[in-house]
This record gives sequence, C-alpha cells and structure tokens, in this order.
Amino acid sequence: MALNPRRVRLLGVMLGLLLALTCLPTAAGHADESDDLLVELTSITPTVLSGGGELVISGRVTNQSSEALTQLEAHLWRDATPITTLAALDAALADPQASGEAMQSPDATAQLGTGGELAPGATAEFTVRTDLSPGAAEQSWLSQPGAAYQVGVQVFSGPREIGGSSSLIAYPGDTRVDVGTIVLLNARPSLLPLESNADQLPVFADDSLSAEVAGRLERLLTLGEQDNVLVVIDPQLYDEVTALALPHALRLSDGGQSQVNSAGSAQAQAWLDRVNALMTSGRVARGLYGSVDLAQAVASGKADLVRQSATLPDGHLMAALPLVVAPYDGWVDEQSAAALAEVSPSWLLASNLGSSQLLHDANGVPLLSVDPASTAQPAANPVQARGWLLARQLIGGTQGVPSIQLVTTTAQAEMALADESWRTRHAITDLTSAASSAGTPNWPSETVASSDALAEATSRTEGLLTAWDELIELPDETVDPSNRVVPGAWSITFGRNSQAQTEWLRLASEPAMAVLSPDAIQLRISDWVTTSSEDNLLPVTVTNNTAYQLRVRVHFESDNPLRISVADSELILVQPGESATVRVSPVAEGNGVVAMRAQVVTSGGHPVGTPVDFTITAAQSGRVAWIIIVASGVVLLGATAYRVRSMHRENQEG
Repeated sequence: MALNPRRVRLLGVMLGLLLALTCLPTAAGHADESDDLLVELTSITPTVLSGGGELVISGRVTNQSSEALTQLEAHLWRDATPITTLAALDAALADPQASGEAMQSPDATAQLGTGGELAPGATAEFTVRTDLSPGAAEQSWLSQPGAAYQVGVQVFSGPREIGGSSSLIAYPGDTRVDVGTIVLLNARPSLLPLESNADQLPVFADDSLSAEVAGRLERLLTLGEQDNVLVVIDPQLYDEVTALALPHALRLSDGGQSQVNSAGSAQAQAWLDRVNALMTSGRVARGLYGSVDLAQAVASGKADLVRQSATLPDGHLMAALPLVVAPYDGWVDEQSAAALAEVSPSWLLASNLGSSQLLHDANGVPLLSVDPASTAQPAANPVQARGWLLARQLIGGTQGVPSIQLVTTTAQAEMALADESWRTRHAITDLTSAASSAGTPNWPSETVASSDALAEATSRTEGLLTAWDELIELPDETVDPSNRVVPGAWSITFGRNSQAQTEWLRLASEPAMAVLSPDAIQLRISDWVTTSSEDNLLPVTVTNNTAYQLRVRVHFESDNPLRISVADSELILVQPGESATVRVSPVAEGNGVVAMRAQVVTSGGHPVGTPVDFTITAAQSGRVAWIIIVASGVVLLGATAYRVRSMHRENQEG
C-alpha cells in the first residue's frame, strides 16, 4: 500500500527528532550504579535561595575506573518539586536525584578533563551556574518560598549518565523558625593515666590534645559561649585538659618519656578557665565519662560500663552537673535506653526515632530528638550536611518541630555561628517546655552489632587493672587512675574502629602489664634453713624491680597441708628497686617430705611474678620437731636424713 506523502514527511521529522533526542544527555533520573566516577560537591552558593541572583555549584570528579573516560560533561541539575513536609524531606534523603532534570544552558554545563577526557585516577574540577531571576533564558523553577529543593550535578559520558551528586537547599523567604544548639566537647583519649599519678608528671601518648584545644575544641567552646547554647562536656576531656595545663611529658616511640613539656599548657589553662566560667551559667551538662558508645557497649554485654561512666566521684568538679548522653550516630534502641534507667539522665539524644516528635519517653528515660544531619557517621560532605541541616531547620520549623543541631566539628560550628536572620536560637529547656507531650518511641527493628574483639580485650584489661589497683600503693587523695582506661577505649570518638580501640587499651595498660610481668617481682627463699618447733621462722625476700611502690603478700601452697602448711604472710610494702624480707612460720602436723610453692600475690590474691618451688621435711622425736627447708628444687634428702638421725641419737643419750 502506498504511503501518503504528508505522512512520510511527518514520520521523517519525528524520526529525526527522536534521533536528535537520543544524542542529548539523559534527563534526570538516579545516577547509574557505577564505581567509574566519584563526584564530590565542594561549594554551593548562596547558602539559601532568595528568589534571584545566581546558583553556583562547584566540585570535583575522580575517574575511579581502569580506563579513560571520554566526552565528559557536568550539568547543573535540579528537582523543581518543592519539599514542604518532613516526610517529603525524608523521602528525598532516602532516594536523592530520583527525578528532576539536568540543565542545558552553556553556563550550566562544564566540560571535564582535557577535551572531555579523564585518565584513570585523574581528577578534574568544575563550576556550573544558572540564573535564578524570573527572566532567565532557562528557568530553574526553584521559586516557592518556605520550601526546600534538591540541586546538584549530573555527569555524562556522551549520552550516558555515569555519576552525580546532590544537596538540599532551603528557600526561607519570609519564614521564621526556632532552632536549638547543643555543643558536645569530647576528644579521643591521649592521657596515659597509669603513668600519670600524684608522684609523676602527666604523660600523654601524643600531642593530639594540644592540637584539639588550639583548633576544634576552641571553636566549639566559642559557640558554646553564645546565648542559649547547651554545652555537654565529657568529664574525661576535662580531666585530660586539666593534666595538659600542667608540665607534662609525651610518650616516645621507644616507650620512654620526653623531657618536661609545657607546649600547649597555657592554652589548655585558658580553655579550662573559660569552661569553668561557663559552668556557672546553668547551660553546661556532663556526658558519659569517656563518651562511651552506649548502643555498642550494651550490645557487647558491657551495660555495667555505661552505668559506671555515668557516675563521677563526689569530689569531681562536674559531679553535680546534669547528665546528657550523646550516642554514636544518634542511634538509640530499646536496650540502650533501658541501660540508662538507673542513672536518670536529663536527656538521651536521638536522631533515629523519626522527625515528627521532639520528645519521647522510654520508661522514664527522656529522649530528645536531634537533627540527623548533625549525627551522621561517617560525617556527611560539609556542603551536603549544611544543606541538609538548613532544609531540616526550615521545614521542621514550619511544621512546629524545632530542629536541634548537635555540634561536634568545626564545620558544624561555623554553620551554627552563621548569621541566618530567618532562624532564632532558643534555649533547649525553652524548646522542650513548649513542645507537645512526649511520645512513645518507635524503636528501630535493626540492632547494633556487638564488638566481640573489643569486649574480649576489655575483659582482659579489666583483669590487669584489678591486679594493678591492688598492687600499686597510691596516696589516699589520688583518684584511682585505672577507672579512666576502659571507658575511653569505648569512646564514640574512635568511630567504632575496634583495631584503634584495642590498641588504646594495650597502650594505656602497658604499665600494668609491665608490673605484672614474670621478672617485675622476684621471690627468694634461702637454699637450706633448719628450724625447730621452738623457733621455726622461714625468711622470704621479695625484690621490687619496678618503678612503683608495691603492696604484696606471699602466699604458700602445700601438696599435703594436713602434714605441713605455711600461712600467708602479712601485707608488706616494697619500695621501687628495693627488697623486703618477711618471716613466716611453717606448721608441721606430722613427719615427712612435702613439696611447697611460694607465690607473691596482691591483696586480692592475684598472682604476680614467678612462683618458687621448695621442699619442707619435718621430723619429730619426743618433744622437739625439726623442719628442714630446701628451696630452688634441690631436695637434700641425704643431709636431711643424717641430721634427723643425729638429733634422734642426741635425744636418746640425753
């Protein structure tokens, strides 16, 4: 059948259009699941939309494939669907770039690499922009105030989309919202507490805390000094900065200590002075000692560690402050909340219970919702984190759910300090007082994985530290330093890096391992001592080869205690590098040879040093008993027999 000429021409036009469209970059849609290209956003300006000006997005791409990528172009991308509810915001975060379109104007497009080609491992930077004014040649359609939008880039290799990245951006317009800010002051532990008692300089594993006080912690404290900001301080950080303010030493790679070091001491003292002044404001709370990872500690069978870390000695300067618990990643489940019931925290912060309720109640444990953008681990790209935070503050504020930002990084502090006229910071107590009644948590179905390796290392270390506590004679006024070792190993500041955490346990407990090593304490018994029942005192010498004053006793075990036994000695103090002798009384209930073992032990009975084997031979004739002691495994039976026969003969002649 012949085709109508008009239809032929129309079909040709349509095929031409179709062919032309296939040569254009694919519109919108989610980026391909490909590892070929890494796309990172480095800046988005302005911070929030205002209805005019330019939107400028910069970033970099990295070719992660083994082959060169060609015909590379970055296109500014936007989704013009306004986000006006918290549910829509959560959906956008769960599936970014699910819709929307890549822009095609020249300014919104950038060729990447050299002539569009990027070699394996190579990186290229880009900047794309678009005019936001109503008269722009290519409209962005980001035009509704009181909403948030998704913007970003899509990268194409010819017609194929191979990567992309996006962020949220808020458009407040005339909207005004209330927000809250909580600053968390903590840091990885670096003070070696077993090497830092009242008789020694504080010893640090490295100088990381000095850098923190001069940098991140200084900036966070500056934010904490602003009106209406709640500051939560890890008491372990307070103790470590207190030690840093003193003359101190650094641990050297060979295990020794540096000379007295005052670097950072003045700055540490100035920081402490500011913290102490802030503690009178009523805006300071304490966290768990060591910033213990609540959920993982509970999942690993260490709930007792959580409760221990929630309590401070009465004399501690922070003991009377309210307790606020910040879990890793803002994650809270029913088991971890229950672990805090006995310690009555003022708030347990949570970011995984949904965004529609500010307060929850977990059987008497109050939960306070914080912005998930500020708790995400690993931390989000700073550009994306800022967009996420501002969008959450805007949308939450319009729905009557104030957004509370938890600040732990310098980048987050800068966001909180930025002057955004559309948001007003209020005290956390004011926001919670104005909030609706606390809801029941919708607990997550997922569970936090236990850290078996860390739990096992912790149990071993706790055994070491128990023996250390019993062994080392510290001044009465000294706070037991071993209680500072284990909580720090479970700190959220390690980011659940179990290798780094177990290494910290090993490093911090090295003095205990050294004192409890076989050669640290030596026990000596005379090679051959003969005593009678009237004067049967056995001298035993303990030599202390450590740098610490030790408190020990000598424990005896008998293979036949019904025949011969030796009671434990009293506790004795042995000075560093010196020896002490104690005399004990063997008790013979019958004749014979009995193998014995002597062992130095702590007050609690933990063995230390190497045991010594020896033999006691007892003989009795008439009213006089003779006990012959042979040490070092040498049993002089011939001499013993001769001596026993001689005494027996003398008794008969007498």
